[in-house]
Amino acid sequence: MVCDEMFTKEYVDKVNRAYSIMCSRKQSLPKIVESVAKQSDNILDYGAGKDAFGTKYLREKGFNTTAYEIGGNVVNGVHDPDALRMRYDIVFASNVFNIQPTHSDVLDVVLEIQSLIVKGGKFICNFPKPIKNNMRADDLESTLRLGFNKVEKVKNSSPTWVCTYDW
Repeated sequence: MVCDEMFTKEYVDKVNRAYSIMCSRKQSLPKIVESVAKQSDNILDYGAGKDAFGTKYLREKGFNTTAYEIGGNVVNGVHDPDALRMRYDIVFASNVFNIQPTHSDVLDVVLEIQSLIVKGGKFICNFPKPIKNNMRADDLESTLRLGFNKVEKVKNSSPTWVCTYDW
């Protein structure tokens, strides 16, 4: 998997430091996931954060949701260390791309996520103001198109997309 190669200690330290300035309770993606998902879907919260707010929110609504995180943000009993060994109907990533150190890291994450999604599955992500790179929203959208054949921007939201994998 891509992540085994890209998750060096330096990389993990960079993205984990960025987490401390993000406020996961302001996430809007879990509500978008809720509007797209079926109760029977297997859902992954990729980059769930220390508190896995999105995972917990969706579980309270009856969804089968797994939390995945890296480095110092991993909390035993909250995050599943085997999460990347499974496949999902829906993967969502809130505040993940804006903390990637480089454009290459962004592409690696897109390809990693694409490999986790079943055919016909969906990936939902947002792109708040970049903290670690100078990427623009249209750059991310172009990168998303490298991994997904259908990329739709969510109206009336900060840059947010629903991507479908049908290849």
